[in-house]
Amino acid sequence: MMNAPLSSSSGATPRLGERTRWDIVALAILAGIICGIQIGKVPPTLHILRAELDVGFITAGWIASLVNICGAVFGVTSGLVIDRAGPRRVIVLSMLILGVGGTLGAEASSAADLLASRFLEGLGLVGTIVAAPAIIRTACRPADRNLALGLWGTYLPAGMALAFVVAPLAMDGFGWRGFWWGNVMLVGIFTAVVALGMRQRHWPDPITATTAIRPDIRTTLGRPAPWLFAACFLVYALMFYAVAVWLPSYLIEAKGWSLTEAALGGAAVVAANIAGNVISAALMHRGVPRWKLLLTAYLAYIFCSWFIFAEPAPDTLRLPAAMLFTLVGGLLPAACLAGGAAHARDPSEVATLSGVIVQGSNTGSLLGAPVMALAVTMLGGWDQGYWVVVLFGSIGIAITVTLLRRTDGDAKSGL
Repeated sequence: MMNAPLSSSSGATPRLGERTRWDIVALAILAGIICGIQIGKVPPTLHILRAELDVGFITAGWIASLVNICGAVFGVTSGLVIDRAGPRRVIVLSMLILGVGGTLGAEASSAADLLASRFLEGLGLVGTIVAAPAIIRTACRPADRNLALGLWGTYLPAGMALAFVVAPLAMDGFGWRGFWWGNVMLVGIFTAVVALGMRQRHWPDPITATTAIRPDIRTTLGRPAPWLFAACFLVYALMFYAVAVWLPSYLIEAKGWSLTEAALGGAAVVAANIAGNVISAALMHRGVPRWKLLLTAYLAYIFCSWFIFAEPAPDTLRLPAAMLFTLVGGLLPAACLAGGAAHARDPSEVATLSGVIVQGSNTGSLLGAPVMALAVTMLGGWDQGYWVVVLFGSIGIAITVTLLRRTDGDAKSGL
């Protein structure tokens, strides 16, 4: 349902969806990048947090991952709320909550304080990253949606890469707390930018309260293909997060890199994922089937993981292998995000189906760092870390084959 149309200098009154509003798409993507920075601010500081606040290895993994718990638990619920309250309102409120959580984290004095602050940040994150795809889809004409949603998939690697690059410089001058306070200021400023850039006159009205909620929920969530895409994203996110979070610590502790070298190396690895997402968007725009992108990503993950972690692998190949790992892996997020949105019958279902995908991706992100920490601890060292990727990459291939083999039209429409 649409509100008053936008005005233009020519006197025409185009509505959202009649032409692509790339300015609104850009704001939504930038909001996601701000979220990615909040996720990425932890990995470069983990070794300092462990020493200063006496944080254990596995607990540190949870500090890195707990920000994803709200998305893992409330992804679908938040989508339902957003479909009814309106994505513009929710994204602004969510970013305010994100800033409050960051403030508590900057003042943390124990691991428990950090865990609590990351949970609160997670509430802000889930609202933002579920609302943003709904905003993007509404702001695009149909021909541009795959491209725009593919570009949206860059938010996490772009934000994490920026955090990795800035972290050493900021911590040298202001310490980890100063770095985190800088993030609080960034969130606050951009919240105001989003609120102004997505004013009500730019946006459709939310669904009316008289909408029959229960039948809609059953129909929307009853189709299997979005859940299979969510499962694909889950195993991808677990592997990506397991490597991205621990790569700086691995390079410092196992390979003797300096903090700056490890942070910049981690930034290069995460930034490579951006290119993968953009390539994926372009390929989908040209009609390449999504299942081919999923299988390519999983196979690349399995292949590259041995060169990243295994002891016999040449040290000179570890960073290039990690960059290839995230580059080719970047084909998957855009495919899953667009695949989920493809099953929306109308704009009123977009956030709910985005919530399904976010629930899968955040579950994987939540588990990635602790699973890697557990595997390294139980298997006897970093050189065994590749088994995590081999196991979950194989599971991802099996899920993709299941998605491909479905014979009903609903599943085929999203492939």
